[in-house]
Amino acid sequence: MPRRCTVCDHPERRGIDETLVTGAPYRSVAKRFGLSESAVYRHKTEHLPARLLKAREVEEAARADDLLEQVRHLQGYAGATARFRKRAQHKNRRQGVAQ
Repeated sequence: MPRRCTVCDHPERRGIDETLVTGAPYRSVAKRFGLSESAVYRHKTEHLPARLLKAREVEEAARADDLLEQVRHLQGYAGATARFRKRAQHKNRRQGVAQ
């Protein structure tokens, strides 16, 4: 009869799963929850719900999208600032103002 997964049977399984999804090292998870590194590794590779891993990927993609939006905003701001400065320089030249 196959042996049951000690992580699946652990009373803090949900916390273990959440910790593993963050990418925490097996050694630290094992130590924190009183498990062996090999049990933690097997659990993550064989039993950790795929939806938890997928949720992490979706979260990271959302962060990347947000970061990209911030970069685009800053590019627009930088472009507007450059255009403003160029117009001011042009206006000053026409008026004979020293720069």
